[in-house]
Amino acid sequence: MDGFQAHSSVVMPQRLQLPWALMTEGAIQVNRLGERFGNEHEGYSESALFVLAQPEGIAFNIYDERIHEVGLAMPNYPRQSRRG
Repeated sequence: MDGFQAHSSVVMPQRLQLPWALMTEGAIQVNRLGERFGNEHEGYSESALFVLAQPEGIAFNIYDERIHEVGLAMPNYPRQSRRG
């Protein structure tokens, strides 16, 4: 394989990409221990390798209501993330 395009912010188990723009708005990623482990201002593909290096290869995206509202304006914001 000559290359790949990874994405470090995927909603599971639905396997939907969470827009990386949420990270640029101030969202953070933490591992299962609640520790930040990378620079969220790097690209989503670069950050994917840092996510995979975490316990069980899992990270949680944490953001507030303001960032959630930003996401709601995006057509690719996962439907399961919207509040009813």
